[in-house]
Amino acid sequence: MTAVGARIAVVAVAAAVVLVLPAASASAKTTVKVNGNDVVVKVSVDCVGCTGRKAPDGTTDLAKYWEKTAEDAWNAAFAKFSYCNKYKLELDVDIKARRDSFDATEGRHRILVGEPGSGLAQTGWDGLFEATPGGDPGQRSPDGTRYFQNDGDGAMPADATPTVIIHEFGHVIGLGDDRDDAGNALPTRGTTTMVGGARLPDGTVITPGTKLTIDKNLIDRIGDQLANLDKIECGETWRGSIDGIGDNVGICQSTDFSGDILIRVREDDTAVLSGHMTTADGGGCSGGHGERVETDFRLDGTKTRRAFHFPESSLFPWPVDLRISGQRASGTAVKMFGPIYLTTLDFDARCCEDGRAVG
Repeated sequence: MTAVGARIAVVAVAAAVVLVLPAASASAKTTVKVNGNDVVVKVSVDCVGCTGRKAPDGTTDLAKYWEKTAEDAWNAAFAKFSYCNKYKLELDVDIKARRDSFDATEGRHRILVGEPGSGLAQTGWDGLFEATPGGDPGQRSPDGTRYFQNDGDGAMPADATPTVIIHEFGHVIGLGDDRDDAGNALPTRGTTTMVGGARLPDGTVITPGTKLTIDKNLIDRIGDQLANLDKIECGETWRGSIDGIGDNVGICQSTDFSGDILIRVREDDTAVLSGHMTTADGGGCSGGHGERVETDFRLDGTKTRRAFHFPESSLFPWPVDLRISGQRASGTAVKMFGPIYLTTLDFDARCCEDGRAVG
């Protein structure tokens, strides 16, 4: 139900609403405590406007209701699914009820309470830059570590449904939105928690009252973000770069590609290649460049002793194979599009000392 970008943009069916929030302390963040294989993810929140407010059924304080709703749903899933076949995650939500005039507390996120009936127009988190994007390809906002590293300002209406509450707390523990820029649910995500207000292939639109599920995909993606933070380890981590060029042969126009890649290898030898790539369109024989496009990507594949293999996808319409030599994995992917357009991409990544990336 949120999109995390340069500012809060909340999408409900075809409508877009921008929510403007005051700035909070720059040091508030989600925290992680690891004890062996037990991992506690703590979300500390000041709820501005929560003082004196009750849950929708009137039986408990609003802050306590939001705490319990988020914890019950996520902890039930964490109890069912481990990460890397060993890590047991737990969510600890601490919400302090604050008055309407409250500003901010260092070390805590902040949620403003919207009026009942305001719906998704009063729901969202502010846009924080994501330095470690991940998750499934095509996400309107990517998975990442931004809320573990920075403060977050958000808002929810006093009558937010469990579907909305569970989704919004999914954001501050590492998850993005599982819908694309057009509002369509990503393939395979169906009616899972992070699709938010997406539209399904049959035309059905997810509403705040739709019951959604938390599957193992979401747990693994949260675990991946904790691994990106170096809080936990699972298999190997390879880091490197992607460079390339696309040529319109004979037309004197080219496209440059560059970016960073990360390969996460789990203990079952499944592998996830993710990264961020900048595309700069060529400007003809003069050598000038046109618009730059930023793209986050993710490929699922496998690792053997000698190579990585990532099948073709919608973003990379050709397989990506990297040869492993010692602690280096490298390879070149070449694809001809039509009779004259040729794309060449070079991948280079390095690994590993005790499960941590080097280089």
